[in-house]
Amino acid sequence: MNERPIRVLLIDDDEDDRLLTQALLRRVPETRYEIDLAPTWEEGQSGLMASAHDVYLLDYAMGARTGLDLLQDLGKERASVTPIIFLTGTGNRSIDLEAMKAGAADFLVKGQATASEIERSIRYAIERAAMVAELRRHSSDLARSNAELEHFARSVSHDLKGPLTIIMAHLELLEMSEGYTLKHEAKHSLELASLAAVRMARCIDDLLESACDGQGQARIRSTDLNQTVRSVLALFEGELKVTGGRVRVDPLPDVPADPVQLEQLLRNLVGNALKFHGDKPPDVHISAERTESGWRIRIKDQGIGIPPQDLERVFQLGQRASNAQEIGGTGLGLAICRRIAVQHRGQLRVKSTVGQGSEFLLDLPAH
Repeated sequence: MNERPIRVLLIDDDEDDRLLTQALLRRVPETRYEIDLAPTWEEGQSGLMASAHDVYLLDYAMGARTGLDLLQDLGKERASVTPIIFLTGTGNRSIDLEAMKAGAADFLVKGQATASEIERSIRYAIERAAMVAELRRHSSDLARSNAELEHFARSVSHDLKGPLTIIMAHLELLEMSEGYTLKHEAKHSLELASLAAVRMARCIDDLLESACDGQGQARIRSTDLNQTVRSVLALFEGELKVTGGRVRVDPLPDVPADPVQLEQLLRNLVGNALKFHGDKPPDVHISAERTESGWRIRIKDQGIGIPPQDLERVFQLGQRASNAQEIGGTGLGLAICRRIAVQHRGQLRVKSTVGQGSEFLLDLPAH
C-alpha cells in the first residue's frame, strides 16, 4: 500500500454521481484515495486554481456552466500540467474530444467505467502531467541556454572579426600599393593570405549561424538557382584563380527555397569542394534534375572523398572526415547545410569514394 494517499478533487454537482465515483475509488485495490468534493462550478474553479490535489475528476454537466467551460477558463497551458480526467454521462465523443483539446488528460463515461479503468486513468493523468511539466522545464532551460550561447557567439564573433577586418584591410592596401612591384612568389603569398582571411571570416559566420540555430524560419519563395549559384561563385573567384580550379554549371531551374539560406548552403558545399580538392585542381559540377516529389540538386567534385564510416558523421556539429583532419575548418558547415535542408522539408545526403570525390544530393520538395 502507498505511504501517502492520492489526493482527489471530485468536481461534480450531482450527489448520486459523486457517491458512485467515490464507491469506485474505494474499490481500487492497494491504492488509497483521499477524496475532497467540489459540488459547484465555483468551488471546482477554486480547487483547480489552488493546485492542492494530485488529480481532478471533472464532471461535464455543472448547472448553468459546464466542466468544459471550466477547462477553457483554466487555459490549455495550465490544464496540460494539471492531472484532469473529464467525466461525461452520455459518452458524447465530440464533447470528450473537446475536453482533450482543452487540456484534459483522459475522459471516462460515468456508470460504465470500472474501478480498474478509473485507477489506470488516474495513474496516466498524473504521469502525463508530470512529464509535460518536466518537458517544459527542460524547454525553458534549453531556451535560456540557447540565449546565452547566442550572446556568447555574437560577442566572440565581434571580437574575432574586429582584428580580422583590420588584417584584410591592410592586405588589400598592401596589394594596391605594392602589388605591382612584388615578385611572383611574394604576390602569390599575399593572395593566399587574403584568401585565408576571407575563409576565416566565413568560418566565423558559420559559427555564429550555428549558435543562433532556430532563431529564424525559412522564407520560401520561387528562387532562381542560376542567380544563386552565380552569387556563390563570385565569392570564390579569387580562390579559383589561385588554385586553377573550375566549376561547371548546367542550366538550373527555379526552386522553392529561401534564397538567403539556399545561398549559404551552396556556399558551404562549393567551398568544401574547393577546399578538399587534394593534389589536383578543384573540379566541381553543379546540376539539377526533376524528381517525382520536387528537385534534386547535385554538387559533384573530384576531390579527396569521404571514408564510408564518416558519411553520416560529417553532418554532425563539429565533426569532420577522418581524412580531412589536417585541413583547416570548423566542422560546422555541413551541419548547417543539413539543418537548412530540413527547414525546407528536404534532404541532404552524400555519396563518396575516397580518392575519387564526393557528390552531395540536395532534394527539395516541389512546393
